[in-house]
Parts: sequence; C-alpha cells; structure tokens
Amino acid sequence: MVWTRVFLCLFLALQPGLSHPGVEETVPLHAAKPLDSRTPHVSQCHGTFQEPEFVKRTIERRHGEFERLRKARGIKGRALPRRQLNKLDEYLSKNHQAKKPFTEDTKPAELFADDGACMAAPLVSEGPLYVQGEQIRRNITHNETGVPMALEIQVVDAKTCAPIPYAAVDIWGCNTTGVYSGVWSFYRQGNDVGYDRSVINSTALRGIQLTDQDGAAVFDTFFPGHYEGRATHIHVMIHLNTTRQANNTIGTSGRVAHITQIYFDQSLITEVEKIPPYTENKQVLKKNNEDGLLKVTTLTDDPFMRYVMLGDSVEDGIFSYIRLGVDTSADYTAGVQPAAWRDETGGHQKLDGPMNDGGSPPFLPPNPTPRAGKK
Repeated sequence: MVWTRVFLCLFLALQPGLSHPGVEETVPLHAAKPLDSRTPHVSQCHGTFQEPEFVKRTIERRHGEFERLRKARGIKGRALPRRQLNKLDEYLSKNHQAKKPFTEDTKPAELFADDGACMAAPLVSEGPLYVQGEQIRRNITHNETGVPMALEIQVVDAKTCAPIPYAAVDIWGCNTTGVYSGVWSFYRQGNDVGYDRSVINSTALRGIQLTDQDGAAVFDTFFPGHYEGRATHIHVMIHLNTTRQANNTIGTSGRVAHITQIYFDQSLITEVEKIPPYTENKQVLKKNNEDGLLKVTTLTDDPFMRYVMLGDSVEDGIFSYIRLGVDTSADYTAGVQPAAWRDETGGHQKLDGPMNDGGSPPFLPPNPTPRAGKK
C-alpha cells in the first residue's frame, strides 16, 4: 500500500489536467490525494454481498428495472448480456457484459447476481465542468438523443458493507458529440459546430438521485459520447447528510464523501460509436488503455460498469450498474470547485471558477460564432 501511495503521488504530480486535458485546470487538494492506507477495500464486503437476502434483493431490483426498460421500449425475445474483474490489463481484457444471452427462460440470478463492487477511490478532482444546483430527477436526457441507457449506482458503506439510503448521487457526462451542458467555456473545435452559448441553460446528462433503502439510485440517460484527450466516462459525486430543498435540489446541504469516474468496456464503446449521432463526433477517441486517469483508478479497483443489452443490438438500449464503496467519514466538500451553478433563473458561470481565465465573459474562444444548438 505504501508503494501504491508513492506511485499515485508521483503519477498525479506529473499529470496536469488529468480530468480534462487541454484545460488549464485548478486542481483541488483532494484531487491528488492517494487512497488512504487505512481506508477499507470493498473486497472485505464480499461475504456480505453474497448473503442470500442481499443477493435476492439485488437480483429482484436489477431484474425489475431490466424488465421495466424492455417493456417501455416494446422489446421481446432474447437480449445480449456481459461482465469482468481485476487490475488494468485484467480489467481491460475481460468483458463486463452479463454472462449469457437473455431469453424468456433465463433466470434473473444468472444475469444480476454479480457484485459489481468497486471502491473507485476519489483520487482526482471533479474536473472543471461540475455544475452545482442540479435538480433531483431520474430522467436527465433533456432533448438529447443517443443510445438509451438506464444507469444504476448502488452506494454502500466501505467499512460496514451496509447500503446507504438517502445518499445523493450526483452524475454528469458529455453528449454524443462530446459536449458538456451547463458550462459556457468547454469549447472543442473538432466537430466544427461553432460556439453555443445556449448550453449554459441546458441540464442535459446532469442530475441527482437520492438512494433508496438498498442504497440504489437509477438514472434514465444516454450512453455518453467522447471528447479529445479522455476515454469515455461519467463523473460521479456522492453527497451524504443532505436535505432536499423546496426547489427540488440539495442546495449546499450535506458534505461530499466520494468523487470518482466510471467507465465502459472498449468493445461496447466501439459498438456505440458506429451509430448516429455518435458518428457525427469528429474528435479523436482515446481508448481505455491510453487514458492515464483510468490507469490510476484501476490501481485500487475495477471502475467499469457491468451491463446488459435490452435487445438484440445496442440500439435497443442498455441497463448498466455498479456498486460503489464509500468512506462515510470522508469530507471533500472544501475542495470542490464548481464551474457554474443553477438557480430558478437558469445557469450562471463562475467568473472565478476553474473554466475562467480571469476575463469577462469567461474563457471565450477566439471569434466565437453563436449558434442555436441543442439544449
């Protein structure tokens, strides 16, 4: 563990802007913090995760969601599933899809009994594109298009192995062409789409869900696209002890106990990238085995989503899931630096945030060309 911590410190020190290369990013103190040697690993929870009642509830919850999604999309017949396990080469070489194809005779336990457990240690910052004040909601698609995906995140206490109810799971990711909503300044020229200021008021692919009694929260979203410099990923932040506000947000209540990123099998990414509108993305796709931040994350655990395809092809949709072990005593709140915030009037970019170069308006590209784009 000592050598792991030394390696992490050196690696992170030599990797500026890991979360979003190409951006002059202010990295919070917790961004370069290696996994504390005293922090328990969720492997100690394997026995708990295999207890009959725990397994039963896991299977029922995931299978119920799977069937709900298939019914909603009018899918009948077989579905194609996958799966995986340990260390970078091992994680990358294995397949996280459920173990076998789904038919009407397939037993739910054959698909959904996998732990899908991951410490996913908070080794890096939330990146420069975090927006504070998002709504508590399940559906975060907001007029975007793409491969439909239901994403389940189960939050458990890494020390006691118990599910954590009422945790606020905060997620955000880019759309099919590599654009993040809610922040003016994240400008990429690779797609030749011009500069779209309307994105500041978009909430696409961002949102918060409170976990249920099983510690689980589910989002209806789309499979994320990619942008130059990073492998395909979704950001996750876990808030504890929050209070639901009258405006259906968590406001600034509670504390941030976990920050991480979750990833997808390269084979699945390849399938998705063949489908419009993902094919419109002209930015260079970085593969999992080329991503430095992903390599650091795999030093502690397997950050890849387990998943099941809802039908015969990826276009039919995906149900993905993972279990995150959280150190409930951790507090990273002071280091979080939002790029923008939302209130009842819309989105507002922080002039002193991580996407601002000190000017006004913040960090505009040269000769920006406003255009009407997706919200």
